[in-house]
Amino acid sequence: MAPKRKSRPRKTLAEELQSKAKLYMMASVDLVRSKSIKKNGRENIADPWIVKFEHFYSTFIAMLENAYDQSLPSFCSRSPFTTAKTKRFKAYKVLGDELFFRAELTKHQQTITHAIALKTAVREFNRRRSIEPNLECKSAAWIAGVPITDSEIKIPGLDGADFIGPSIDKGINLADWAEPYRLTLSFDLALMMLRALIGPPTIQHSGLHFFYRGKKKLRNALNGILYPHVYVDIYDLKMTREEKLLGITSKTPCDEKELEAFLEEFRTQHDLWPWFIKSDPSDHYKGPTEYWVERFKEIRDKRQELNAIKDSVLVDNESALVAWREKLEYLQSQEPLTSDPEQKFVIKKKIEEASRMVAELS
Repeated sequence: MAPKRKSRPRKTLAEELQSKAKLYMMASVDLVRSKSIKKNGRENIADPWIVKFEHFYSTFIAMLENAYDQSLPSFCSRSPFTTAKTKRFKAYKVLGDELFFRAELTKHQQTITHAIALKTAVREFNRRRSIEPNLECKSAAWIAGVPITDSEIKIPGLDGADFIGPSIDKGINLADWAEPYRLTLSFDLALMMLRALIGPPTIQHSGLHFFYRGKKKLRNALNGILYPHVYVDIYDLKMTREEKLLGITSKTPCDEKELEAFLEEFRTQHDLWPWFIKSDPSDHYKGPTEYWVERFKEIRDKRQELNAIKDSVLVDNESALVAWREKLEYLQSQEPLTSDPEQKFVIKKKIEEASRMVAELS
């Protein structure tokens, strides 16, 4: 007699969350003055706007991949900054003239590698003016976490996955603050990047220069709380023509430790829970904490409740379908036996109704 297999112990909520949790660095890149391109393209058949958009999509994606391969500083090839090729920024959606990218994080220091690659690609695209002389792109980057704050959805019949949630909405709105010479960052991404640079290990010359431009209202974010406007300079402190025209005479980046302390103060002041990365040993991002476990339980319980309702509806539908089929069969059997015109008409109408209900419930 074969020995009984020992049943595996059920996962705790924390273990279940740990196995499902993913943290992504997200980014959007879109064309500046794209509306004028489309307008000119409609008026000038010889200059089709769609060709320029398609060229932007393919060219920028190639430049981003090239930035990972050829433009990263040497420390990005060492742990904990190194990132697998499969974990690089990958485009997952196009919305009009806007490209959306995602990169799954396994260490918070990888945000530095992704930010340098993104900044480099934006700078090179704008320097080359690869579509036409006056066209540039701009970018914003932020953090999204699944399966609690945000959700990664796979829709039957569609390839790939998309994301929904407040972090995605916030990121789309952050893009409004971006400029061709500024890589706009969400405050939590900026905080994560600063902690990565301050260390350990400490990075003295990352090529990333952080700026803070005060707080302002960000659409649909933090219930109207004024949001820190943080960005990284795209051109490594070199002045662009537009900045000179705006009266900017010099660039003095923030002290990284001061900015990190300020953003952490903002986080605690507004009771914003820190993200966690399941394979990151850092005290800042290890987890999940009790807060995230409780949130996960709420979502899981609600999902189970809705699934139970869906199952009960399916059971009710199945019972109703059986009843309507029986009724249809009975009416069809009675129709040839009825000679009275009025009764025949009533049965005909009932057969039509029963046929319609069977079709709807099938």
